[in-house]
Amino acid sequence: MFSLVQKRRYYFIFSAIIMTLGIAVMLFSTIQTGSPFRLSIDFQGGSIYEFQFLEDGATESNIRTTFAENGLDNVVIQRLGGTDDSFIVAGDVAESDVVAAITAQTTGAVSTQDLPDTIYRFRFDEEAPSITQVRDEFPANVLIRARADADWSAVVPPNSLDDAEAAFEALNAIQPLTYEQVEGAIFALNVSSTISEVEVRETLISVGLSDVYVQRRPYRWSVRGAFADQQTNDAILDNLNTIAEVDPNSLRISTVSETVGREVTQAAFFAVVMACAVVTGFIVIAFRSVPSPVRYGVCAVVAMLHDVMIVLGVMSLMGIIAGWEIDALFLTAVLTVVGFSVQDTIVMFDRVRENIPKHLGEPYEAIVNRSVLETVHRSFGTQLSTFFVIITILLFGGETIRQFIAILFIGLVSGAYSSLFTAVPLLVAWEKGEIPFLKGDETMVAAQEAASS
Repeated sequence: MFSLVQKRRYYFIFSAIIMTLGIAVMLFSTIQTGSPFRLSIDFQGGSIYEFQFLEDGATESNIRTTFAENGLDNVVIQRLGGTDDSFIVAGDVAESDVVAAITAQTTGAVSTQDLPDTIYRFRFDEEAPSITQVRDEFPANVLIRARADADWSAVVPPNSLDDAEAAFEALNAIQPLTYEQVEGAIFALNVSSTISEVEVRETLISVGLSDVYVQRRPYRWSVRGAFADQQTNDAILDNLNTIAEVDPNSLRISTVSETVGREVTQAAFFAVVMACAVVTGFIVIAFRSVPSPVRYGVCAVVAMLHDVMIVLGVMSLMGIIAGWEIDALFLTAVLTVVGFSVQDTIVMFDRVRENIPKHLGEPYEAIVNRSVLETVHRSFGTQLSTFFVIITILLFGGETIRQFIAILFIGLVSGAYSSLFTAVPLLVAWEKGEIPFLKGDETMVAAQEAASS
């Protein structure tokens, strides 16, 4: 039978080399930058920008480029409110007819949701005021759009109807206009595949639904970056408007204190310490039927800390090479790795516990090796399915979560390795008294060797 644990010294040497390199990288980073890791806005403080676009054209890539051109290279970008293409549709039309028409032209799922808003169309008799003047008359939660056919539209929430009527009166005093409410159903059209507002409108016209109001729902984005002065913020807003029109009423710039990052770090550290204590206590109770159950708990915790050190070393290295920064998502990845590592180790230790009374008289190494071979196929099956999903997200996911997924993948690979090649061999080495300053179970080992001879 192939003996996995017999070559345990090679596994220990390999793990020691990897962790030593990781510690060396962190020391080098500390000497060069004053910190073992590059720190994100969560730990250094910075600004959060929230804004929405009123038309197509914005992507995570061109938004990132815009901020980089203004000196904010390392930003975290999130699209708020989901990733589906969503449109406001209104008119004397059945929702089912709209869904049928769009479904025939797309490959994704199509759904609708009733909206409580009221939609107005209006047109100025002569030259229209600027869009800023028009928006200033309406409440901030009213969506104003200057349409290509010289018509204007206003999407008004229920609590702003009176304010909208007052706004029309004020605008009429500035420049005479006519306005009317769009009659019929008002609903959101959600399409899971990419489709533009023009394509939706042309599709509805092609099936005879020409008198239908269609407007893409606002694109809302959140961007986190370093502190910037007012001049930089103004330049960012101007550049964003070159991508697509930004609703000026939607722009919000707030600051984040570095104390938030410290509190999250302290909570994560406390969570890891508690995980070590709880895991050790659980294993001591669950494995009380085997000799020295504390050893099983300590070996599981050592393997877990091994994985944490690997992840920290890789993060420090990527901070030097690729500018990766530690943020709250990194702490989430570390805690996930901790849970994965412990779970896989406990599965293998549990099989060792079951096999000890079944194979009395066999050497301890043989029992452990048998247990590993009996469980390794199950562990690999679980791990491979997880790895395939993570690799898919890594290849096709957005840039914002790519660093998180990469760290998670590295941590899970390390967890799969440490369960087989760190925790189990360490348990055998301890039981046989091979670890300096730690006494093994000499009685059990001697009895098993005598019985085997």
